[in-house]
Amino acid sequence: MVTSTIGPGKDHATISAWEGLHQADLTSTDAEEAVCYAFDDTAAVLIYGWTTTADHYVQVRVDSTAQHAGVWNGDKVQSGNR
Repeated sequence: MVTSTIGPGKDHATISAWEGLHQADLTSTDAEEAVCYAFDDTAAVLIYGWTTTADHYVQVRVDSTAQHAGVWNGDKVQSGNR
């Protein structure tokens, strides 16, 4: 799996920046993963333009250090859709 980090001082500043640079045909390569760290990223992101399979896919997740505990925390990643 190819992993990129998202957030201040990471591989990419925003999820949108990562998605725009990594769109690919994954059917003959590894899966792509974006790991988000705590930061304010309020821009909507559309994951689009990738070619995937059940074994070659896109995964966006939050690092365990940046997950909120079910209540609002301005220092953690907040997500309306999981």
